[in-house]
Amino acid sequence: MNKFYEKVKSAISAFLHDPLFLSKWESKHTHDGTRTTSWVHDGYNTIAGKDGYQGDLYMFDEDLRLRVMSYRNRRHTTFKAVLKPYGAVSDEILENSELEKVISKSISKHDYSFDDLSENITDFIRDSTQTIAAHSEIYYEITCKKNEQGEIEELEFHYIYPPSMRKLFGKYAQYIPYKVAKRSSIKAGLRFMPKNKVLHITAPKKLGGKRELRRIIKRLAKMSTAVMPDFYLKAMEDDNSIGFDFNIYVHSRYMEKAILTKKYGWNQRDYSDKNILEYYSMYRYLKTANAMALYRQHIIQEFNNALNNDFVKSGVEVALEGIETEGTITKDFEKLKEGGLKFVDLVKKD
Repeated sequence: MNKFYEKVKSAISAFLHDPLFLSKWESKHTHDGTRTTSWVHDGYNTIAGKDGYQGDLYMFDEDLRLRVMSYRNRRHTTFKAVLKPYGAVSDEILENSELEKVISKSISKHDYSFDDLSENITDFIRDSTQTIAAHSEIYYEITCKKNEQGEIEELEFHYIYPPSMRKLFGKYAQYIPYKVAKRSSIKAGLRFMPKNKVLHITAPKKLGGKRELRRIIKRLAKMSTAVMPDFYLKAMEDDNSIGFDFNIYVHSRYMEKAILTKKYGWNQRDYSDKNILEYYSMYRYLKTANAMALYRQHIIQEFNNALNNDFVKSGVEVALEGIETEGTITKDFEKLKEGGLKFVDLVKKD
């Protein structure tokens, strides 16, 4: 009887401690004491809907990732990410500082010590762009540890799965439903975080922002699942001729995707240029380059804002040198209109 009463007492105590059973599946091995949010990657509704073949969306996502920081830039001696005093008017560069190593390591994808700021910033921009292209936004939880002198000793930007994030009462919160908690062996519920501990980046406003990108993601995902109309597939199965012109259908899909992604200049991996003139192929190429420059600029600006909010207060900012900007691409647009720009010159810049 004593054992029975002990079990009842233990059950009642557990219920009073956690009446909603939020910690039912929590495991100490999955808890990271350095961050508030938890690592999750599925179990949520996404913009693209259910998993399945989404070729158009995948290609759009992957092309942005490949173009935003071209892999050829690694061989370009002109490209470099440098650290400067925050808001400084001068061109002063803070080289080989301990803070640069801390910031570089905070965004490094490598488990080992890797202090190359240019390499790590390249990966950070590329991965952020890919996630934004898939979810219309990206979140990072910021953790920062300082010494007695107020100097930053440790800094981390922890990736948060975008569909798990909510904005409530002026704060950010990660929502962990029971099904996700069970699958990931973590605590269910809400993890609230103040704004200064979250880096939230959306698509650049000049490209339509988050709302416009969500529309693109939804439509590309839907078009991916309808490669051919159902009535045409059924007619083929029944060996019936219904006068359907598949070539016109393919061209119409091409045009719809071109209009949908016009601000991004996406070529849909069609390099034949059979549907457009050479002039527009160069114009579209510049549109993509301009969109990627906007992404780089926007991501770095938001990153620098996070480095200098009232939580981190680093006093420095990252600057990209030797890479195309919105300003330089605007000049290329002017050259194109005047007839003084060659396609080969554009390719060399990428």
